[in-house]
Amino acid sequence: MIPRRYPIPASSDIRADAPAFLNPASGWDRTHYLAQESEHVRARWRLLLSLCVLLLPWAVGPRPAPAQSPATAQLEVTARLTSVHHELAPLVGAAALVRLSDRWSIGGGGWILLPDREVEGEGVFPRQKLGFGYGGLVIEVGTFSIGGLGGLAARALFGAGNAELRDVVTGTRLASDNMLVVEPEILLGFSLAGRMSGGVGLSYRHAWRVQDLGGLGRGDLSSLCLALYLRIGPL
Repeated sequence: MIPRRYPIPASSDIRADAPAFLNPASGWDRTHYLAQESEHVRARWRLLLSLCVLLLPWAVGPRPAPAQSPATAQLEVTARLTSVHHELAPLVGAAALVRLSDRWSIGGGGWILLPDREVEGEGVFPRQKLGFGYGGLVIEVGTFSIGGLGGLAARALFGAGNAELRDVVTGTRLASDNMLVVEPEILLGFSLAGRMSGGVGLSYRHAWRVQDLGGLGRGDLSSLCLALYLRIGPL
């Protein structure tokens, strides 16, 4: 069988409302499109992997003993080391949790980038600073005993964040955007003294719908986080 040959239409024969990849005059960049699709696939796999990590406590330890006083509150302050705009950056924040049972705790928290990160701009604003913060609902499952090390817990944040760009010289706000944030985390806690306890955590922050922030995108605000906790409770 001789394959049929279809003529390639000239740019003048293509309708104005045709898809961009059919119209050479549209400036559609196939390489850029494929790179974006590849990044979307990698982001989905990172989210799936980090959510699967939340099942780790069930695999390494038994069910904890029933709590003496289920309805108790805990306060915590956190310092995080993460990456913002592909550079190491510190985040500080706090959270409050209410322990509902021997396993489940729920509450809320928020974290902010301190200080703002300076980024390279363009045009009449060559020096810009990036401000970033996020917060939301925190759900924690634990704590599971691991010998004398303390307790292992899985937690996740479901919330929103905001990032903005300002001119370094004048402080003028150049761009601002809100986004969805999901951050699964594994937390290893240990007792300190009295009602104080500490912990270290490893999480991955997923940021979505980053659109109106100049040349910055989701990859600039999504990153691994290493956290140090100081917790007071039960109260």
